[in-house]
Amino acid sequence: MFIQRVLLTVLLAVVCGSSDTIRAQKTAPLNVPGVVIDYSPASSRQYIGSPSIAVLPNGEYVASHDFFGPGSTFSKMSVFGSTDKGRTWQKRADLEGQWWSTLFVHNGALYLMGTTKEYGFTVIRRSTDGGRTWTEPKDENSGLLFGNGSYHCSPQPVVIHRGRVWRAMEDAMNGTIWGERFDAFMMSAPVDADLLKASSWTTSNRLARNPEWLGGKFNAWLEGNAVVTPEGKIANILRVDIKQDDNEKAALVRISDDGKQASFDPQTDFVDFPGGSKKFTIRWDAKSKAYWAMANYVPPQHRRLEPSRTRNTLALIRSTDLRNWEVRTVVLYHPDTAKHGFQYSDWLVDGNDLIAVVRTAFDDAADGAHNQHDANYLTFHRIRNFRRLTMKDSVAVFKAANVASIKSEQPEATRQAFRKLLDRPRVPLAAKTSPQIIANGLIREEFSFAAEANERVPGLLVKAATQQEGRRPVVIALHGTGGTKEGQLPLLNELAAKGFVAVAIDGRFHGARIPSGKGSKEYVDAMLQTWHTGKGKPFLYDTVWDVMRLLDYLATRPDVDAARIGVIGFSKGGVETYLAAAIDERIAVAVPCIGVQSFRYALDHDAWQSRAGTFQAALDAAAKEAGEPVNAAFLRKFYDRIVPGIYGEFDGPQMVPLIAPRPLLIINGEVDARTPIAGVEECVQAARAAYDKKKASEKFMLHIQPKTAHAVTPEAKQMAMDWFVRWLKP
Repeated sequence: MFIQRVLLTVLLAVVCGSSDTIRAQKTAPLNVPGVVIDYSPASSRQYIGSPSIAVLPNGEYVASHDFFGPGSTFSKMSVFGSTDKGRTWQKRADLEGQWWSTLFVHNGALYLMGTTKEYGFTVIRRSTDGGRTWTEPKDENSGLLFGNGSYHCSPQPVVIHRGRVWRAMEDAMNGTIWGERFDAFMMSAPVDADLLKASSWTTSNRLARNPEWLGGKFNAWLEGNAVVTPEGKIANILRVDIKQDDNEKAALVRISDDGKQASFDPQTDFVDFPGGSKKFTIRWDAKSKAYWAMANYVPPQHRRLEPSRTRNTLALIRSTDLRNWEVRTVVLYHPDTAKHGFQYSDWLVDGNDLIAVVRTAFDDAADGAHNQHDANYLTFHRIRNFRRLTMKDSVAVFKAANVASIKSEQPEATRQAFRKLLDRPRVPLAAKTSPQIIANGLIREEFSFAAEANERVPGLLVKAATQQEGRRPVVIALHGTGGTKEGQLPLLNELAAKGFVAVAIDGRFHGARIPSGKGSKEYVDAMLQTWHTGKGKPFLYDTVWDVMRLLDYLATRPDVDAARIGVIGFSKGGVETYLAAAIDERIAVAVPCIGVQSFRYALDHDAWQSRAGTFQAALDAAAKEAGEPVNAAFLRKFYDRIVPGIYGEFDGPQMVPLIAPRPLLIINGEVDARTPIAGVEECVQAARAAYDKKKASEKFMLHIQPKTAHAVTPEAKQMAMDWFVRWLKP
């Protein structure tokens, strides 16, 4: 439904650009968000495309865009400049024979790189006067890089890495049909080369699409981003056009160090990406140690199985590993999807702010945009303090339309993202039990079940011999690094004596799950295998999956009350406890001991060494292979591969609050180097806020053991026992 000339001011203080600061170039806009740089009415049949932005060494901003549509030549673009940080803009140049182009600054000069026209040759120009005059790409020595064939691109990042300049492109010679014709490749040149010379540039092999990918829903990949991965490699992350599916994706193509080989594994290299079916720009931000993108995320109320045409919402999204993305905030929004769009954003970090140019379809003094795709404005936006923004900081119009989802969606999105990360086929449990042993008034039983097709979980169960009838509450005990289920027997016996069914399992590569029974070599080997392949999650995450499958198994037993299940874990098991409780609400009570922590805090404050010591051999071996020192920067890379998200979206301050409002007792040591107390406090503050919000503050308790390192005192253990008795009522 077309909303005729709706007068909306869609940005609050988070985005600079209220109506009194707008400077239209050709007409007075109707509350267009941001600062209008250029305007082309729908009646002209020339629509604004391919926005790009650069910051010159003198601090001036430069922006550009091209024109498309039936009234255009599909070969012209305009360049604008701002000397006042984006408040006002003036045209600096009109160019013929330049299209789909990226602005970037290199060695003090301004460059513009793209094609000569729609599916034209590949060209590059240089300006030394801020974009007012430009070189002409006449031959292979003046900017005509590929003078034959057809090419496709959009304004995408140009990245400097390991002495080379990198830029993604698409070969458009594989047929004539949009999307099907695009073969992805990467271009690169030495940083000290003359970028106007075709001989300076190296290209990778071309990768063609396969329509069978994604279950036959894959249509095309295009508009790739050159990105440096956490492992220090170059990747090409592409937009993925899919058919009739709201689960948007991006494709991660790997590029060899010399830039000549591109490779892609469709089984592992498609990643979930909010807004992935429209053009997006990814950049690394060193200050937040995260990748950021602006993308056309589709909120739930607008999902109609055609995500590529839904562009009314522009969101800021973030990732620490390029594979797990979270929506941080919505910066532009209009409730109408037919004639409103905020798309093809190009952006840069400017101090604490993010500055962006956007291809905007919006109301004007005539009949507005032709449609959401065919934009009538180029707009500039400043997103202040972007690193701090959350969904609560989203623009007013979006918040008004999404009050309920803003309150609930982000925690639920985190929970769902972690579940998805862990998810694998739920094979039949095929449970087995051994004959019971009765001694000292307790029944002891060994059992096992299938967590995966080739992975059985061995466990111990202890209960009181006098309680043969009826269903009882359960407490699961998770051991730490190097521990076993048998090491939990004293605790299991105490719990059983209190009236609980007490259970322990061996974690992955521990106890009976490995030949040696100790876990050192096999544990290290498993982590290194994941480091090499990206497959498997032996540190923490696989055992969390096993706990979820243990809950499946316990629900089948006639002696278990599945509504009254608690979990206690120690050290590694403590981390597994809060992770499992955060995503599986069948855990009614949680007591993580000496495990709650902020991995990010430890990395940022040089306090990571003690925790890393629990897998030191694997870390050292991976660093040696990579030729890098063992430090916080390398540990981030190691975590990104082994436990993705553990210091980002799945860190303690994000996961622990998800347990609310279920009873939670956190036990930590005051001087525990493995769980630095300041990082623990970050988790506690977030948890308290969550429990207060849900009016369940009495169900949250923190116990810091005075002058205690990485251990659990008898007093703390008794407190845990009392907590389970209080809430599970054996």
